[in-house]
Amino acid sequence: MTYDVRIMQGTASQQEALALFAKAAQLQPATIRFAYVYGVALHSYGEVDKAIAVLKKAHDIRPADRDVLLALITFQRDKGDVRSAIAYAEKLVQLNPGDAQVIALRNSLNKSQ
Repeated sequence: MTYDVRIMQGTASQQEALALFAKAAQLQPATIRFAYVYGVALHSYGEVDKAIAVLKKAHDIRPADRDVLLALITFQRDKGDVRSAIAYAEKLVQLNPGDAQVIALRNSLNKSQ
């Protein structure tokens, strides 16, 4: 794919990169990684609400995707929506009940509320 090469070579501008990530996510919605990368890129460029919307849509498609859930937790927490962050953390704990890091993340969110 030509957009992969341009982004990896650093020849795409910020707006071009975002457009290319968006197109990849749109053309292959079942490839959750494209939506994840697009969401993280949006967040990196300060478009937090758009990033969260993209990640929520990805979560709807694949609710058990750990990276998407971690990004939603982090972005919601950083935005100040701790209640939403906790809800996503609870989902992650349900998916990974023995994961001490996930449990610690959920517990730290609960303490910060």
